[in-house]
Parts: sequence; C-alpha cells; structure tokens
Amino acid sequence: MTTWGKYRLGDVAEIIMGQSPKGDSCNKDNRGVPLLNGPTEFGLYYPVPVQYTIDPKKVSEKKDILFCVRGSTTGRMNFSDQKYAIGRGIAAIRGKQDNTKFCKYIIDYYLNDLLNITTGSTFPNLSKNDLNDFEVDIPPLPEQRRIAEILGSLDDKIELNLEMNKTLEQMAMLLYKRWFVDEAKTGLIGDYIKVQGGYAFKSKDFNKQGNSGIIKIKNISMGYVDISNIQFVDEDIVKTISQDKFKIKSCDILIAMTGAEIGKIGIVENTNKDIWVNQRVGKIIEKVPYGSLVAYLAYREKEGQEYIKNVCSGSAQENISSSDLEAMEFESYDKRIVDSFGKTVYPLFEKIKFNLAQNRLLAEIRDTLLPKLISGEVRVKV
Repeated sequence: MTTWGKYRLGDVAEIIMGQSPKGDSCNKDNRGVPLLNGPTEFGLYYPVPVQYTIDPKKVSEKKDILFCVRGSTTGRMNFSDQKYAIGRGIAAIRGKQDNTKFCKYIIDYYLNDLLNITTGSTFPNLSKNDLNDFEVDIPPLPEQRRIAEILGSLDDKIELNLEMNKTLEQMAMLLYKRWFVDEAKTGLIGDYIKVQGGYAFKSKDFNKQGNSGIIKIKNISMGYVDISNIQFVDEDIVKTISQDKFKIKSCDILIAMTGAEIGKIGIVENTNKDIWVNQRVGKIIEKVPYGSLVAYLAYREKEGQEYIKNVCSGSAQENISSSDLEAMEFESYDKRIVDSFGKTVYPLFEKIKFNLAQNRLLAEIRDTLLPKLISGEVRVKV
C-alpha cells in the first residue's frame, strides 16, 4: 500500500482464531506449551499462564497481539511474550509486513466500532470474518512504521518500568521468604491486617465520566490497579458512605474476592484521584505497621493463591469472604521482625508505586497522540 486508504483488517494482519485443546492434554505441571483460555490470565501487557497443554491446536507467536473474542471481555488485549497455545476465547493477530505494533494501535483506535458489531448479542463474540472484513483507514507502510515508532517509544518505557517492578517485587519476595515462609504458622494473617469489602454501588448509578471513580475487579491485575479505565458515580452518592472503609488512597492494596479473577491483588499508585472500592473488591487495612506489605506478599505468593483457590473450591461461583482471607494461617506477629522486614522492603514498594504512576502518565500521553496519528489529523515525516 502506497497511499492512505481504506483496507480490510485482514489485508494488513493475519488473524489466527484460537481452538481449545482436549481436556486430558492440559496440566498445571509446566508440561508442554503454556495455555491461554481467556483474559483471566491477562496482565497489564503480558499474560500470566496457569495451565499448559501437550497438544496445542492453535498457537500465538512472540510479539503477536492476543485479542479476546468472546463474552463480556471481548476486545481486551495483551501481547504475546512467548509462544502460547490459545483457546477459543482468544485470537492471535500478527502484522503481515512486520507491522504488528501498528496493527495494535489501529485496533485501539477502532475498538469501539469493532465492539459495536457485537451489540445486541446475548453472548458477545467476534468471528474471524468479523475481524478480517472490518474496514480501517491505513497510511502507507513507511508512515505506519513511523507512527509505531513514536507510540512504541512510550510503550517501551512503560514496558521497562514493568520489568523493573517485576524485579523489585522478586527482591521483596525473596526477603519475605527468608523472614517468614519457613517459620511455624501459629497465627493468622488477620493478626496483621483486616480486609474491608467494597461498597455495593448500584449499576444504574455508573457513568462514563465524573469525579468519583469506582474500582472494580476488572481493574485489578497482579501487582497493579488500573485507575484510568474506570466508571464513575455522582459525588452525592459517595458523600453518604464511609471514607475510612470505602475510599481508596495512594498505596492501598486491593484484592479480587469473586469470579474467575479471584485472588488477583494489586497496589494503587501515588494519586490524588477521588476513587472508591466496589463490592467484591477487598481493601487491605493495616492493623500493625507494614502489615499490608506482609499481606500483599503472603497473598501474592503461591501458597497464598492456593489457599484462596482451596477455600472457594466447589462453589458454583468462586467467592471468598473477608473473614476467610483473614483466617489464612501465618506466623504469629512479632513486632521486631515485622518492623525490620518492613523497613527493608518499604523502599522497594515506594519505587514500584512511583513507576506505576509514571506509567499512567506515559499511557495518557500515548492515548492522546494515538487518535491524532491514526486518523491522519497529525501527519508524521518519513
């Protein structure tokens, strides 16, 4: 393509629809190829697989776009950071001219129009034909690459910060295991913290714009709370509820308490936003200094995630109460040990929170530039 014009998405990208492998080929023992079934494994940029398969039917390759095509999460995206087997809830999208990043920005720009195809469906979904035949305005390839370079430089910085946060959290986890994991469990994590469930806001009160934002389960990823892509309620509603219980402040730690994403836990970045916690999202409140950092790592660690899954196993809808979260067995509280541990890891978490806030600023800059560049309102020199 040498001129700016209308093309089918399938003209510029290869679309691979997922296909679920047979159940007896799946495992959680790291045998075979990591398997993605849907957005429950999605992170902020890259997925975190929990299953594997020895018989993949359809796969994504490194750098592919992972695009949800079924259900209420249709349109959610991640990037493939390795080869994955993909189930039927996901499509892999790959640029045909080494332009996958540009294809991602095109999809971002047209996403609402793409999702409108599913409007009215009881169970939203996008077929391969829907994606292939979707019309988009595309500039010439040199301009595509320049646009991807500009927007990609911001995404690269975000990715670098995420990698740094991953390393910082690994350091904190190593220290946590040295101090706590091998000790006898004669107490409860509830000796350190309490878990406050969110407020039951009414769905009819949610708005797309406003000043009082609401954090839902979908806003929580492992390690991160998205405070940008949120809904709002009228300020008069939040005036009537407890700030101590339900208002979120910088550095709060939130955990998902129901559904397929149960147990996901994240840190709120440094922010001055007026944001509140919705029902079935738990806010961790310290009983002792540094208790929330201890609890974050305890729930984040494999043993903590297994505890949460085991408590709610057998339920039709996975669900865990505040009291069950607080009842997880843990080392008895020792002020000297916890203070020493907290003072050691606190600077690591401060850097994590700083990086999260910087990433939000970078994302806002990117999201301001993206429609201007993709629409042609602002042209780039090549």
